[in-house]
Amino acid sequence: MKGAQGVVGTFVTVAALAISYFGLASQVEWWPFSPNGPITPNEQLSPIGTITPNEQPDFRVVEVFLRADPFDYSGPCPVTITFSGRISVVGSGTVSYRFQRSDGASVPVQALEFNSSGSQDVQNTWTLGGPGFASSDWQTIEVLDPAAGESEPATFTVACE
Repeated sequence: MKGAQGVVGTFVTVAALAISYFGLASQVEWWPFSPNGPITPNEQLSPIGTITPNEQPDFRVVEVFLRADPFDYSGPCPVTITFSGRISVVGSGTVSYRFQRSDGASVPVQALEFNSSGSQDVQNTWTLGGPGFASSDWQTIEVLDPAAGESEPATFTVACE
C-alpha cells in the first residue's frame, strides 16, 4: 500500500499547493481520505474486506450430473456398474466432492482443480450382486465445496441369475 499512499500524498500536496497559490484556501472545504482525516505518511490503510484462500467470489459449480452403465442389468453376478459424470464450473478454484450410494456407503472426499471455467469428468464403480440378487439402487455426486449441492441420482437395476 506504500505506492497508494505515495500517490495520495502527492495528490494532497499538489492540491494544497494549488489551493494556496490560487488563494482558494478560504473557499475550499477539506475532504478526508480516511475516516480520521488526511492520510499521514505513516498511516496504514485498512482493507475494505479480505478474501481467504478458500473464498473465491467468482467461482461456482454450475452443473453436476452422473449416469450409470449399465442402468438395467440382468445376467450373471457380481456385476460392476460404472458411474460416469461431469462437474462444470465458472471461474477457477477447487471443487471438493464425493460419491454417495443408496446403501449408505460413500467414497472418500476427492478434489478437482480448475484453472479456468470448464468441465471435468469423474468416474466411480460399484460391484454388487450374487446368485438370485435383485435390486434397484442409485448413486449421486455430492459437491461439498465451494457450495453444497448434489447431482440427480443415477439409478440402475440389477437382476442376477
